[in-house]
Amino acid sequence: MTDILDQIIESISPASVTQATGATQALLRSGLAAQHGGLAEVATRLCAARHAPRPKLARKSVVVLASDHGVASPGIDLGENNPTVVALRLMADGGAAINAAARSADTQVVLVDTGIRGGATMDLGMGVLSFRAGNGTENFCDGNTMTEEQAHAAIQTGIALTFSLADAGLDILALGQVAAGSQPTSVALVAALTKERPEVLSPVDADVVTKALLLHDTSDCSATELLAMLGGFDIATMTGMILAAASINVPVVLDGHGSSAAALVANALSPHIRGYLFASHGGGIPAHATALRYLELEPLFAVGLAQGEGTGAVLALPMLDAAARVMAEAQSSP
Repeated sequence: MTDILDQIIESISPASVTQATGATQALLRSGLAAQHGGLAEVATRLCAARHAPRPKLARKSVVVLASDHGVASPGIDLGENNPTVVALRLMADGGAAINAAARSADTQVVLVDTGIRGGATMDLGMGVLSFRAGNGTENFCDGNTMTEEQAHAAIQTGIALTFSLADAGLDILALGQVAAGSQPTSVALVAALTKERPEVLSPVDADVVTKALLLHDTSDCSATELLAMLGGFDIATMTGMILAAASINVPVVLDGHGSSAAALVANALSPHIRGYLFASHGGGIPAHATALRYLELEPLFAVGLAQGEGTGAVLALPMLDAAARVMAEAQSSP
């Protein structure tokens, strides 16, 4: 691993048991634990993640990482018709569901091209940041999706991006992705990290993922080696963002399978990651639910979301705001 990544991992401390205990006691004294049930539990976890008795979540950002995965490459240049490009431009124009949700939740939307095929020569929309680790990944059925150098570079990009957001003020971070081919990529990573069978994780992707896992020996690989074998630039960047956020006590809200796969990778790199994660919803494929179960995370709600582009994570932010307010009330009670 690189010096920067090693330093970040070493700086991640466990979520605060002291703050969690204090929050539980305050909620019990005030009677709010009985009134609010699950919301009180979320409030306790927020205190632990923020290392604070009254966690504030005023400064919110949702970061959507865009990339193309080689497993879904059509073999021709789709150019302006690339579905990743179309989706990202809609977000940049402010007309996507995530934009409406973000406006309602008073949340900043940050769009990042981490490796859209052809993205370097396209106008992807106003405000889209370019932190490209490559021009789309390779097909994991033919070899590694990226080099280890690219995997490390993408992780470090995620670290730098989180710290940049934190410099401007960041209390909570939501993650999403727009990426053609991200589903089989996520399934492959979840399979490699949890040892669950591909047909259980996603029947529709089972054949291609099984082929990839037969090609690659994942039995004794580090998390970053798995990223280079099977991952995507977007997932690697999210991994870095999760690690960096945990290092500065900023909770991270996961959305779909891409973000939960990244969380599994981050968890493999640091055993303290789970205490900083919140799962917004149960996702659309078993791989996501499996990743959450492995991370011991309960989804905050179930509304049938499956796209993973960040809308679910943003919808969870008002619930987390409410939990923080419950905690503030509990701390103010005599």
